[in-house]
Parts: sequence; C-alpha cells; structure tokens
Amino acid sequence: MKALEGIKILDFCWVLAGPQVTRCLADFGATVVRIESHTYPDIVRTMGPYKDDVMGFNRSAYFADMNCNKYDMSLDMKKPQAMEIIRQLVDWADVVIENFAPGAVERWGLGYNDLVKIKPDVIMMSLSTQGQTGPDSQGPGWGAVAEALSGLADLSGWPDRLPSVTQYVWGDAITPRFGLIALLSALDYRARTGKGQYIDVCQLESLAYLTAIPALEFSATGKKVTRCGSHSDRACPQGAYPCRGEDSWCAVTINSDKEWQALGKVIGADWANDSKFKTLAGRHQNEEELNRLISGWTEKLPVDELVESLQKQGIIAAVVSDPEMLNNDPQLRHRGFWKLEHPEIGEFDYDTWGFDLSLTPAEALMPAPCLGEHSYYVCSEILGMDPEKFAELAGDGVFD
Repeated sequence: MKALEGIKILDFCWVLAGPQVTRCLADFGATVVRIESHTYPDIVRTMGPYKDDVMGFNRSAYFADMNCNKYDMSLDMKKPQAMEIIRQLVDWADVVIENFAPGAVERWGLGYNDLVKIKPDVIMMSLSTQGQTGPDSQGPGWGAVAEALSGLADLSGWPDRLPSVTQYVWGDAITPRFGLIALLSALDYRARTGKGQYIDVCQLESLAYLTAIPALEFSATGKKVTRCGSHSDRACPQGAYPCRGEDSWCAVTINSDKEWQALGKVIGADWANDSKFKTLAGRHQNEEELNRLISGWTEKLPVDELVESLQKQGIIAAVVSDPEMLNNDPQLRHRGFWKLEHPEIGEFDYDTWGFDLSLTPAEALMPAPCLGEHSYYVCSEILGMDPEKFAELAGDGVFD
C-alpha cells in the first residue's frame, strides 16, 4: 500500500507551483484528477523543450516532467453540465488544489465557501504570488516576481552588476514544499477531528524564508547584505574555477584552515604555503589574488581527475555539470530517475524527489497525460456515468 493511497485530489493547478504539489501526492499513491480545457490548456503545454523540436500540447518535456501519475480531464467550464461534473468531483475529492490568481475560482463558484456546501470536510489549498489577502494580493505575478519582491534577487549575482533572477524561478520551486507540509498536516488533522480547512500558501512568504539570515542581520546590526558573487563570509576560497578543456569548471569550497592545508598539499606550489593565506581572515583579505592563483592551477588539469583528488582529501568539490549528466551521472541513476513511455514523445526521463520512504516509496505508474486523455475514464470509473450520458455530453462540447 502506498503512503497516500486512498487520498483523492481534484487538481485545478497549472504552470509549476501547483502541479509540483499534486505530482508529489500522485507519486506517493494519491489519485489525482487534473482539470484543463482545450480552449485554455495549461500554459506549460505550450513551453519547450519539445520532443524532436515539434510543437504540440502533448509534446512538452516541461509539462511531462511536472505531471506524471495524474489523470487529465478536459472540461469547458462555461457549460452548465461541466460545472455539474465539477460539483460531483468535489463531492468525491478529499482535497481541492488551485493556483490561479486570487478570486478566479470564486468567480467560477468554486471558492472554499462554495465547496464546503458540497462537502463540509473538504480541504482546499490555494497557491498564489502574494496570498489571498492583504493590500497587494491582487497584484499579478509569477515566481520571478515573488523572487524580486522577497529580496532574493538582490542577493543573487555579482556586486558590480544588476540583481539576478534565477533561470528556474525559486518561487515555483520552494512554495510547493511549504504547501505539501501544510496539506499533509491538514489531512492528519482531518483524520483526527473530521474537519477540513482552507490553506493559503503565499510565494512571497515562502521565499522570505530564504532571506531570513540577511533580514535578521539587518534587523540586528543595520548591515545590508547584497550581491557578493561567490564570496562567503564563512568560506574562502569558494567559487567555480576553470579547468582544462572547453567550458570545463570545478566548484570548490574551503570551510576551515584545516581544509585549506589539505588543498595546499594537493596544489603543491610554494604560494599555497604563503603565510598570508594561512587563516580565513588572511584569505579573505587576499581573496582576489588567491582566486587568480587557484584558477591558474586548475585550468591546467582535467576536471574529473581534479575533483576526485580533492574529494579524497576531504575537500568539498564538484564538477560543474551540463545537461548530459542525465545520461551519465552514476548518482542520479542509482537514486532512480524514472523512465516512462509516453504516447507522443516516447521514452522520457522523469526526475524523482530528493527524498523517499523506505516502506512506501514513490512509484512511476503513468506518464504525463495527453490533454483530456482520461475524460471518459473519470466520468465512467470515478463518477459512475453511463456511456450514453457521456456521449450526449461529448456531443454538446462539454469535454472540449
């Protein structure tokens, strides 16, 4: 039996933050029914990369990775019959999750106050950029907006350059983790009390967690922490250093004087024993020179051999990998990246979680669904609808 087997999820999520929550639930055994429409499909279906660079709603690798193990139903929400199906699914579900802009589901008549009239113990979770309440709650935004508002962007990049928003927006990566914890807690609470609840998950507040130390330092000392590149007050040297070959790099962090002595033995050059580098304070004072000397040493060496020799001495070091790591990284293969056969894009790698459960592990059962692939299954197997009724509704465009 899976950890979340028997838990039923009605999924109105799109893009990244919400779908990551529902994918984790599905991977650990929950039954997830996601709602889309052919008129307004999940926008990630229109984002590459695409299999063989051929565009299509069912060919996005981005969408596929976020949505395996889920059922997908297409409904035209403007049709009264579609809303009746939704109400039946609300009655079926334990949890309803959405991550539209605040007010969107209320306009459909699917806000929490509407849902509890159908199912009093339902758990509902909303994920949004700035939460459902407050003076800025209605401000539109994606994860990158929350990243900027939280101050995280001001901490990212080089001191002589503009703030940097990460390529994979942190708001969409961190927020689902907070949402999962809250949701599992709500399921436990309902199991003990029989009561559901509404969960409001805010990307801005989730990202504020990542800026807690700079915020506390400013509060306590008045010092404003800002962009510092690879510099760290607690480590030196620290950075990515060029190695032999085209665009080949090694990341190294030295956290103590003892580790510096170990690095000096590997380097073997006289400058590595210079007294001005002996302490953390000295290395910080001469950081620019030190980085230049280390780069001159590393650029003559092949990265794999260098990393292996450093790690053998207990030094934190790693190859700066490129996307080909998916096929040749032994650690990823050991940890069990999944391969599933998708009807349109063929065999595809699905990443797994950074954690697992020993007795009830996550499992890959279904590839990401094609748009509306399971409309008939949901109606017949979950809602008990007879084929004639389904055909009638299909003829009226309800499943468009």
